[in-house]
Amino acid sequence: MLTVLFCHIPAAFPEQRFKEYLNLLPENHQNHVTKFRYSKDRNLRLFGKLLLLEGVKKYGYTEALLSRIKYTPFNKPYLDTDLSFNITHSGNMVLCALSDSYELGIDVEAIKPISKEDFSGVWTKSEHSLIMKDEKYNWFYRLWTRKEAVIKADGKGLSIPLKSINVLGNTAVVGNRIWHITELKIDANYSVHIATDKALSTPLKPEEVLFN
Repeated sequence: MLTVLFCHIPAAFPEQRFKEYLNLLPENHQNHVTKFRYSKDRNLRLFGKLLLLEGVKKYGYTEALLSRIKYTPFNKPYLDTDLSFNITHSGNMVLCALSDSYELGIDVEAIKPISKEDFSGVWTKSEHSLIMKDEKYNWFYRLWTRKEAVIKADGKGLSIPLKSINVLGNTAVVGNRIWHITELKIDANYSVHIATDKALSTPLKPEEVLFN
């Protein structure tokens, strides 16, 4: 099974509601959320963890599982079960992907103007050419989220040179591993891709979680 949960954070989020949601999390996660200085950063982390909490419950676990998160030498968080997860956020969108069948990584980016040349060092020659021909930013964010999803799935993070990963196709190779890349169309203002260690057996339908 593979699950993708997402939510949009409201622009105005009452402090009392923040505290109520924060109390749903184990203490170590509460501490991680509140260490951020700015309210937007705190809110993004809070909702990422709330989505993770919703997700683990779908797989039959309780909130106690969140207290048992561990980290790889490359600082990738993981659970001491066969459940894989990854959280991402940009703008006011937060997503959490979970699976008991796939290794995965997911990335979202809000589409907005950016200096393309500032990122020229992360693209292959073919990728760079495609991005520069695009008068808008669709290809930039499409390829960026593909690369980010792949390196998150692989787990070695930015120790992997982004330029070494070709993501023009539906698969990408890192070392001796092949990652399958799928675009998720959720919001026209965002680019979202998920990378998995196997091709998806069925179409993936992200689920929106509404926090009242």
